Amino acid sequence: MIKLEDLARLAGVSKATVSLVLNNKSGVSPSKREEILSLAKEHHYQPLRKSRKKEAYQPQHTVRLLACNSLHRFTYNFQQLPYFNELINDFIVYAPKYAIDLLINSISIDNVEDELNALEKNQPSEAIILLGTDLPETTVETILDLHSNIIVIDACFDHINNNFIAKNNFQGAYLATAYLIEYGHTAIGYAMSKQRIRNFQERQAGFKAALKKSHLDTEHFPKLIFPAHEIAPHPELLRKNNLATAYFCDNDSIAISLIKSLQAIGLKVPEEVSVIGFDNISESKVITPELTTIDIDRQFMVNKALEKVATVISQQPGQENYTQYRINAKLVERDSVKRL
Repeated sequence: MIKLEDLARLAGVSKATVSLVLNNKSGVSPSKREEILSLAKEHHYQPLRKSRKKEAYQPQHTVRLLACNSLHRFTYNFQQLPYFNELINDFIVYAPKYAIDLLINSISIDNVEDELNALEKNQPSEAIILLGTDLPETTVETILDLHSNIIVIDACFDHINNNFIAKNNFQGAYLATAYLIEYGHTAIGYAMSKQRIRNFQERQAGFKAALKKSHLDTEHFPKLIFPAHEIAPHPELLRKNNLATAYFCDNDSIAISLIKSLQAIGLKVPEEVSVIGFDNISESKVITPELTTIDIDRQFMVNKALEKVATVISQQPGQENYTQYRINAKLVERDSVKRL
């Protein structure tokens, strides 16, 4: 029997994209949607159903997973980006556990009020899970004025009284840099994204704090600048005789691109240059060498968001209990860092 991952492979897309189509969710082009449905029919795809005892009926709650985009924003076309693609898939998988019917939408950051109001008029939601990765606080505040039940994920504004669930980017970058130092590296570089979103700024602060703790230079470390999402070699960005012995990278896509770039100019990882990433995306396990990286439990974050949604929906007006939740990181040791 053909499986979901087989359909994804045949269609040349991720499992999350196939899930969106099979669950009749938005976010996939009409042509790709038609292709996936045709493949599912051709190969007689049947979703796996776990046998279970008949459960008491649970009313379904309509919840919107919302991103705000424009052409030049970090999360543009977010459904196709490795980390966010996996995040969406996790929401699709876990939402039924909380009796949630999940809507997935993207609106223009330049027309938030009109587009969100149109979505809500067409299909009202009881709560919104807002992807806050690169949103300015003004946009967050606008959306808070438009809907009474908002949970912001992957961002936190300390002065805004609302529900936030965010990654502890500072702690994760500190952990990664301290690990490189423990392994004997003192010439540590930073491979950074061209776009300096809030998450990356927090990671840079953690990187510098770890350098400072070990009395290393916090201002003149070697820097490389890569596209944040494109996984591809860029040997033209490297100068072979002016490289650090190890690099902390803003995310795994940059780390994988750096490994490919180093290999393209004849340098071995980790024998000559060590590399550590951030996010623990699926691709980090298929690169050679496998990538040492920082993991902030994405599924834990998803479940925390859904738990908070369930609580918010059940509250009466005036009973709001707003919380800010930061999820700490852990190190995933693989093969891309060498002890000196």
